[in-house]
Amino acid sequence: MWTNCYFQIHLKFLQMKKVLVLTLLIFSSLVFTQPKEEIEIQTTIESMFQNVFSDLDLSQIPRYFTEDFVLFEDGEITDRESITQMILNLKEQFESEENKDRNIERRNSFEFLKTSVNGNSAWIYYKNSAIFTLNGMEIAEINWLENAYLQKENKDWKIQFLHSSVVKESK
Repeated sequence: MWTNCYFQIHLKFLQMKKVLVLTLLIFSSLVFTQPKEEIEIQTTIESMFQNVFSDLDLSQIPRYFTEDFVLFEDGEITDRESITQMILNLKEQFESEENKDRNIERRNSFEFLKTSVNGNSAWIYYKNSAIFTLNGMEIAEINWLENAYLQKENKDWKIQFLHSSVVKESK
């Protein structure tokens, strides 16, 4: 009789343990799941840097930037027209006779620190790192601390404001 009671208690304990583990799994998946819009905003930032600044694809500028886009970087104010001119200059330089046989690449990586969404607007700040290679050999790395304000236009997130500061090396 005593053994039977022990097994019943042990069986109840195992059942409660399964329920507890299942509850914790469900709760943790809800708590640690990133909202869909935050992922969309972070993807917008990553894709913009890849398509515009790495691939130098001018056709992508309207996809990622609002008409009134403004960039603050190194004490200068830049707009969509300035970005377009900068990309044109880079393409011309990379495709020049002197550089046509060189493979110059930019690889971006991000550490997203905070993303906030409020209706059709969002704010994000992150660390941005770009590694530049020439014929497969790393020639430079630049790190930035950036924040951006985005607006939702139709179903797409677009960057309206971007502030970028180069992170200086520690001495």
